[in-house]
Amino acid sequence: MTEAPQVRSRRGPEILPTGPSKRSRISLRVTVLLGYVVLLVTFAGVLTKVLVEMREAHLSVAMLADGYLPLAQALGRAEAIPLGPGLERDTLIDTLYARRETEQNLVRLKDGQMKNALDVTTAALAVQLSPEERTGLEAIESKIRDVRAEIAGYGILLDDFVAAMDAGEPATAFVPEMLQDKQRIKVNLENLSDRVARNTRRVTAHTHSSQRDARIAVTSLSAVVFSIGLLLLIVTGYLLRPIRQLIIGAERIREGNLDERVTVRSGAEVARLAQAFNAMAAALQERETHLEERSIELEAALTELREHQTALIRSERLATIGQMAAQIAHEVRNPLNALGLNADMLAEDVRSGSADEAAETVAAIKNEVRRLTEVTEAYLSLGRLPPLRLDPYPLGVLVGELVRFQQEELEQKGVTVTLELPEDLPEVMVDSSQLRQALLNIVRNASEALAEGGGGTLTVSASALPTEVRLDVADDGPGMEADNVARIFDPFFSTKETGSGLGLPITHQVIAEHGGRIACTSSLGEGTTFSIWLPRSKEP
Repeated sequence: MTEAPQVRSRRGPEILPTGPSKRSRISLRVTVLLGYVVLLVTFAGVLTKVLVEMREAHLSVAMLADGYLPLAQALGRAEAIPLGPGLERDTLIDTLYARRETEQNLVRLKDGQMKNALDVTTAALAVQLSPEERTGLEAIESKIRDVRAEIAGYGILLDDFVAAMDAGEPATAFVPEMLQDKQRIKVNLENLSDRVARNTRRVTAHTHSSQRDARIAVTSLSAVVFSIGLLLLIVTGYLLRPIRQLIIGAERIREGNLDERVTVRSGAEVARLAQAFNAMAAALQERETHLEERSIELEAALTELREHQTALIRSERLATIGQMAAQIAHEVRNPLNALGLNADMLAEDVRSGSADEAAETVAAIKNEVRRLTEVTEAYLSLGRLPPLRLDPYPLGVLVGELVRFQQEELEQKGVTVTLELPEDLPEVMVDSSQLRQALLNIVRNASEALAEGGGGTLTVSASALPTEVRLDVADDGPGMEADNVARIFDPFFSTKETGSGLGLPITHQVIAEHGGRIACTSSLGEGTTFSIWLPRSKEP
């Protein structure tokens, strides 16, 4: 091949092609493409020939299986049914009359077999056939109709013969004509059988011929395809041999030798590929240098970021601990002050010997201790919820039980509860105890908000979704500002002076652990709605 112009590489002794070879040469891509086009066209010819021969064989086999073989069987059964007793003429009349019912049944059976043969022929004519095959089948169909007509004529003569015998009239005149009809039917059936046998042999021979032609086509054309493919493989290997040098260079670059460059003496396309490869190697080397510099910078930035992140986490933890400590101190201060005052009062009651007042003071101390216990338990529950025990549970039943449990307390606060729960509400996968407590927090918050305004209506509704069940708890109370709605699930946040700010965060945590979602929508003067989505129980 003509050598391309050359230029020295950066590494010294290697020579790099810089331009294409003569334009008169066919490009590598066109050469390979033409070879594969020839291969595909040849293969398509082989496949077409084989499919044509296989289709011919298939049609022939179908004609045998669905046409001539059933037809031959029907004609054979028809030939096997004898008409008329094989006796001498002087005893024929008496014998025929004696077995008249049998003869009439034989006529019907023979006609039934011929009808089967006609049905088979008609069905065979309904499919696609060659002109020669169609002409032969149409001739057979016409002959079958003639034989059926002759059988019908024989049956009419038989009925007339029986009628004459029953009436005591002479019936001798019917016998010769019946014997002639019987002979014609026999001869015509034999001719039909012979014709069907000839057609069967012809179709069988055609089937063998199609199979032989298909084998010859496959063998000969496959040899041609194999030869073309082998030649194409050799030519392609020769044309693509210079690419191996590019592969070796690429392997060296992959090993980290980014200063690797290749030397290729070949056609225009491979030369341009070598130029592109060398340009790529130079770009990679430059980019690697740049990436190393950026990597050093990013590593330093990442170290600094980690230090800032550690400091930020530490600050957030300290802030959270301080907030929790301040909240706990706020919640515990009043009960502790009350305990101290009651302890002083108890000491005075003991000194004065007043047993009744001492008992009242002890009861007050117990109440404050219980209050302290409730406060500490509320804070502890935020971080140590018990593990869920999920079971299928009807949500409507759970909500109904909860409302009935709170009914008296709600009525005392002037709250009217409306339940809108469908009867066919599907079950949900929940821990009924924890979910009941979560819903109780929402109901109590709503009732307290309504009680501040003198009462109102609390509506609990539910609806079934494809994979979830939605539960809405809505009140027509005073509502909340948007800033408060955004922080409603934050720990320690509460819109009530005496609230701990833990009820709704715990509720949010419970719903999340159930794999569900909870959202709050509220506007001043328009009430508040809590929406909960819980996963449905899988069908058994």
